[in-house]
Amino acid sequence: MKKNILAKVSFIALLVGIGFTFVYCSKDGNWDNYKRKNEVYDFSVLRLDSVFPEKAVGEVTTIRINLNTVYPFKKIPMNAKVIYNSGKGRLKTKLGRIFEPNVDYIVNEPDNIFEYVGNDDGVHKFTIVFFNDKGVRKQEQISIDYATMSFTLNTPKKITNGEIYQGDECEYQFSITPRKDTDPINNYKIRFNSFEGSVRFDNSSTQLNRWYDIADIFNFRIELTSDKSGSASLSYSIKNATSGDKNFIFEHKVKQREIAIGNVEVNNPVIVRGSTGNIILGTVKKEPKKTNKIFYRVRLKNQPTNYNPSGINVNKNNDFKESVLLNNNLWEYPLEIKSDATLGKYKIGVMFKDEYDNETPEQDLEIEVISGEPSWVIESTR
Repeated sequence: MKKNILAKVSFIALLVGIGFTFVYCSKDGNWDNYKRKNEVYDFSVLRLDSVFPEKAVGEVTTIRINLNTVYPFKKIPMNAKVIYNSGKGRLKTKLGRIFEPNVDYIVNEPDNIFEYVGNDDGVHKFTIVFFNDKGVRKQEQISIDYATMSFTLNTPKKITNGEIYQGDECEYQFSITPRKDTDPINNYKIRFNSFEGSVRFDNSSTQLNRWYDIADIFNFRIELTSDKSGSASLSYSIKNATSGDKNFIFEHKVKQREIAIGNVEVNNPVIVRGSTGNIILGTVKKEPKKTNKIFYRVRLKNQPTNYNPSGINVNKNNDFKESVLLNNNLWEYPLEIKSDATLGKYKIGVMFKDEYDNETPEQDLEIEVISGEPSWVIESTR
């Protein structure tokens, strides 16, 4: 009987103790605050992009984050700050506000679009901490790989058929292979640094030391024209948004044109001073022939003593003058021997060059100027 009474008393005491415990816990402010902050003022962070693809240095990474609150978002102020862990870069809002390290910024909207630009290669890590005025904090850790987008320039292909001679335009096809198939291909540029001739890029004339956009890195055309024979070096540079300038040299092979004298002569090697119709004539062969244009030099190499320079239309200067070939590659030079020309023998040198400064050897001619009076006299028979 006594045992039953003691058991009942112990059970009642246990119930009273549990009741007191619940009463005091319910009155404890820590429990109430914890429940209020984590239920009444709670929010969650939803990042819409779980994994970011590798980016080029300087390229923008878009980060979309939604804040889901259990209360009306505008009711309690929301803030954010960024802790940068590795990599050189800064986070900014879509409107361009930059997040400096560990500085609190107000977040006005639940749906947010951020942009991050990495300025060096490697793994960029940073943490965005969101917190409201009730002390509830959540954070999102971001990791983005940034890399320098290297590339390979493939061997140019000659498009123009046949031999390329001085003054001929030759078209080449160029192409670039990116480091990875996923690398951006719309940010490549080319610059022509030096070339002995003219450069056209994608059917347009170019200027040296100026950057031009490459619209299609897999197929772009460069046309070269040089008056120089042999190897004309094209120095050029290519870059993308991250690689920096990469310099290249391309050797443009050009064959030399030929020019030769067939024969040169004077139609009258003995000329009466004051007479007309005297001509130096000859044939000149250009191979391969592009135009009929030639340049000639006719100079006086030897002359009688005390000759009169104004008596003959050939002088001692070395200047070339422009002319054109007639039919059958014929060239003519009217030779003027005036009535006051000095009598005697003259040596005349004739040479030619084409529009690309290819020259012929000099060929010498000799003429004799006479007075035209008979050298004998009929004696009187008286």
